[in-house]
Amino acid sequence: VARLLERGSLDPKSTAGCAIGYRQVIDYLARPEPHDRDLRAFEDFLRKFGTATRGYARSQVQWFARDSDFLWLAANPFNPD
Repeated sequence: VARLLERGSLDPKSTAGCAIGYRQVIDYLARPEPHDRDLRAFEDFLRKFGTATRGYARSQVQWFARDSDFLWLAANPFNPD
């Protein structure tokens, strides 16, 4: 992502730049006074990335649940039968 930004191949305000993952990486890279081994900033990046991902997954489930063309199947990865 850093190289894409440096080359001008990624605009932070574009659709791709606002996508989950890219947005959080761009914020992390553009943080004020960045330095190596900034554990707090990295933990914040991971938290924001996880929150955005879970929010997107939740909205997808809600969207599919409203569509009667989809059939929900019970799945248990520990019992494939």
